[in-house]
Amino acid sequence: MQHQQIRFFNKNCSKLEDLLSEFADIFETPQGLPPKHSHDHQIPLVLGSEPANIRPYCYPYIQKIEIEKIVCEMLATGIIRPSVSPHSSPVLLVWKEDGLWRICVDYRVLNKITVKDKYPTCGGRVTG
Repeated sequence: MQHQQIRFFNKNCSKLEDLLSEFADIFETPQGLPPKHSHDHQIPLVLGSEPANIRPYCYPYIQKIEIEKIVCEMLATGIIRPSVSPHSSPVLLVWKEDGLWRICVDYRVLNKITVKDKYPTCGGRVTG
């Protein structure tokens, strides 16, 4: 029984490695923003709502330095750009298992003033 499991695992591992090799470009670190599209994305807001402009959270010095470093790296690679939007949301640092930090944006205030979709997306059930 154990030999069958090992063979199954090895066979599926090689299939997975082939698949990862075939689509390796998908897993590369992004270099810049996506190309321009014919229609820019907009977030519809509730009429009369004020911009979601939340001041940054207080961070320990070490996290502040890490946030600045990550933002500088993202600006340098072009995956973010400076903004003049009246909206701002604070960020949090989350420790990843690989020992690095991940930036998570707290969009709760923006979500409160966003017009909700009228049609189900991935979470809703569509019949017919």
